[in-house]
Amino acid sequence: MSEVYVNGYFAGEHDKPLELVKALIEKRRGSKLPESMNVAYHEDKDEVQINVDSGRVRRPLVVVNNGKALLTAEMSEKLKNDELSWADILKKNIVEYIDAEEEENAYIAVSREEITAEHTHMELDASLILGVAASVLVFPEKNRGDRLNYGSRMAVQSMGIPLQNFLMRDDTTYNVLVYPQVPIVKTDSMDAIGMESHPSGHNLVIAVSTFYGYNVEDALIVNKASLERGIGRSVAFRSFVTEFRRYWGGQEDEVCIPDASVKGYRSEDDYAGLDAGLLEIDFHAQMDSLGSDDEDDKTADYWLEAQTSDDLGRTDADISLPEGAPTNRTYDIFGTANFFNFKPWAAAIEYLLRQGLENIIAYD
Repeated sequence: MSEVYVNGYFAGEHDKPLELVKALIEKRRGSKLPESMNVAYHEDKDEVQINVDSGRVRRPLVVVNNGKALLTAEMSEKLKNDELSWADILKKNIVEYIDAEEEENAYIAVSREEITAEHTHMELDASLILGVAASVLVFPEKNRGDRLNYGSRMAVQSMGIPLQNFLMRDDTTYNVLVYPQVPIVKTDSMDAIGMESHPSGHNLVIAVSTFYGYNVEDALIVNKASLERGIGRSVAFRSFVTEFRRYWGGQEDEVCIPDASVKGYRSEDDYAGLDAGLLEIDFHAQMDSLGSDDEDDKTADYWLEAQTSDDLGRTDADISLPEGAPTNRTYDIFGTANFFNFKPWAAAIEYLLRQGLENIIAYD
């Protein structure tokens, strides 16, 4: 007898678990059970799990019946042309949402050509086999699986401007990249997840030494001039909470500029931007210029200077690097080919060249 659980709670036993699962799925597709219900049989535990609770991550899949996908090519075209709505195909049970547990019992085909009699579902698109982080990696077929795994971990740590109301929020910590840029080479998934309007990272010019030169193994040389122009510059916001207390005898806490006799008092310049202990509205802060040796430049305002065609050595006729040795405005990162996996870089260059030099110049 197999144990049956509903939302994690024991509900009873059944002697034919596979038939039970099949019957429940058929009733769901026949609209006799809620479409939010998912069911799975775990053979190793000999138990049936039925889930109808909230909070589950579910994704849509095309139903496959007797080796044929219920979503035909004609229906796909009608969806693209808005002649058929998403609600229509859900109502007809052509596409259904399944959770992680039910997916363990499913046999999913990546494309229509791969469907066999054993398949139960088909992906809406082959790219959906990847998660959000992995789908932003360009040319994954040109790279090794372990490198793609590393890349997806780095993608979730990328910095940009995730929300445009960050100045009104009270998060404990919040990091914002200064002047994020839309990638030159993109995947279709980037547009789908909104990276066009909320990009992460900067487009960097990378110098690769393919044979001789610095052999830095797992290290990179970052151009100091690029840092001074603001590459990778970010702003960290942090919220602080304090309490105003009242004490016996009429004493109470207050936020103010401390008296010079108070222990830990700094100088008048340190409190120049404070109004009754709080920062003045629209106060314009100044900071030291990074790496500057000029004493008169120590308090210059610091803003990101975006690279232009002149920085990259571009002209109206072609795209080329300046003659002679590389200068401090030619590249941002230097590394050797034994550090970079050269195949995806070569694929990206081939892609850009296929777009044509005129289109690349126009993009700038």
